[in-house]
Amino acid sequence: MDLYVLRHAKAERMAPGGDDAVRLLTEKGQRDARRLGRWMRDRDLAIDLVATSPHVRARDTAVLVLQGATTPPPLETWDELRPGGPVEAVLARLAASDPVGAVLVVGHEPLLSSLVSAAIGGGRVRLAKGALAKVGDFSPGGDGALELLVTPALIAPGP
Repeated sequence: MDLYVLRHAKAERMAPGGDDAVRLLTEKGQRDARRLGRWMRDRDLAIDLVATSPHVRARDTAVLVLQGATTPPPLETWDELRPGGPVEAVLARLAASDPVGAVLVVGHEPLLSSLVSAAIGGGRVRLAKGALAKVGDFSPGGDGALELLVTPALIAPGP
């Protein structure tokens, strides 16, 4: 399976006493998510399943990335992708999922960087907001290969 890992796009700051789970994407975050979706479609990056954190900013990022897809893949909400969740729980959920060609997970730091690091057998990877990583030949044992790492700045339109 190919594993795509996407950190949610730029979101609002949390107001004092606010609820972190309902933070919305900023206008820039929305633009970056749409641009990433177009970039992925231009490269024929086929996704068979999307799993997202239940937090609004992650789900909204996933929805915007999928906009314009001819046949959008199923979108599931996984509690394992909540902020602060253990990487082992996400790996177990991926291992238990039906075999598919490519899964896109959308969530938060530091969980996602830990997930990519575990999927490639170690090292340290840090994902910027809105960054997308691809781990080819993913298996929960951690022998995948980091094949792609892009940030919004790398796919931004030129001057």
